[in-house]
Amino acid sequence: MEGMEFYREMFKLLRTGIESTASMLSLIQEQNERILKLAMKNSLDAQHEGKKVLEEWMKKARNSNEIYKLLLQENLRRIFEANAGT
Repeated sequence: MEGMEFYREMFKLLRTGIESTASMLSLIQEQNERILKLAMKNSLDAQHEGKKVLEEWMKKARNSNEIYKLLLQENLRRIFEANAGT
């Protein structure tokens, strides 16, 4: 039974690490967007088209971040399901 407890603890640690990583990614994304929006707002040199490009880039980065977090969660779920009987 000691081996089983080891695996349970290992998976709990893995889950905590993945959830922390996903949370950090969200915070970093939000901070980057705030900084970029503030820079665009305060920049006298920023052209309208440049702002459009940066806004589109922010949307794509946010979507990529969400997809990555979903993949992390899905893979973690699979690991737990595969080792449920272990």
